[in-house]
Amino acid sequence: MSQPDDDLAPRRPLWGLWVTLGGVVLVVVLAVLTNVRVAGVALAVHLAALGAWRLVAATPGPFGITVRSRLFDVAFLWLGAIGTAWMTLTADNL
Repeated sequence: MSQPDDDLAPRRPLWGLWVTLGGVVLVVVLAVLTNVRVAGVALAVHLAALGAWRLVAATPGPFGITVRSRLFDVAFLWLGAIGTAWMTLTADNL
């Protein structure tokens, strides 16, 4: 009985996933320790930084932030950062 060849797809290091997860954990800690406005701005900065990282990263891109094409991923992350920052900075009673 033969086993499937797992070496066909290149292995990508998981550090991109851990950086992404660490930023989200940092945002949650900021939300608990400070206030939601600070956490929202931190989340927007984190999303913008991930978008910039995805823009300049070599192909196939870091595992954890690479989902579709480079343009789609960058647009999704940057639009999410803009939307998060706008809602955080303009919302009342945060």
